[in-house]
Amino acid sequence: MVELGGQMVDNPRRAWLQSLLSSIDTTLAAMRPVLDKPASDFGGGKAWIGTDAATRFQADLTGRRNSVHTLTDGLRDVVQNALRAEPLQVTEGQARQMRMDHEHGW
Repeated sequence: MVELGGQMVDNPRRAWLQSLLSSIDTTLAAMRPVLDKPASDFGGGKAWIGTDAATRFQADLTGRRNSVHTLTDGLRDVVQNALRAEPLQVTEGQARQMRMDHEHGW
């Protein structure tokens, strides 16, 4: 059994969550223009226009872009809320247990 007492130290879970949040932000910054530009081009009449198929394609593309934005924003919110819920510091024993749990994927 791991002793959970001791001196207060920085919470390692906060560092892991912050790293995950940074990774999400980096991925979104790279991904969003790839989705947004075609949707904007089709929606702004810079691409295929004038047919029912073009209108349906533009609506589908915009819908998919909006769905991806909603899902990724939701994921980011979950991680950010988890980060906010974590205390800044924990005892040495708690930090040690967190690191052990993290190593084992718990």
